[in-house]
Amino acid sequence: RATPAEREYMRAMATLSAADPADDMDMAVPTAEIARSLERKPASLSPARDALIKKGLIYSGERGTVAFTVPHFGRYLRAQPL
Repeated sequence: RATPAEREYMRAMATLSAADPADDMDMAVPTAEIARSLERKPASLSPARDALIKKGLIYSGERGTVAFTVPHFGRYLRAQPL
């Protein structure tokens, strides 16, 4: 269901959300860090972020951060080949 831009956003999120290897949970990620990792301006990523929120794949618990709605989804994405 995700567009290529949305998949790129989630892939960056998954990479950045990797918590302590001993802990299985993914952490919330600052949107500024996602933009930095993709070498883009945060405003240019807003459409992808908003679409992913509307699709229910991510949520914004606090201003400036996003997290996956499904537990371990980041780990799943990290395990998939590029």
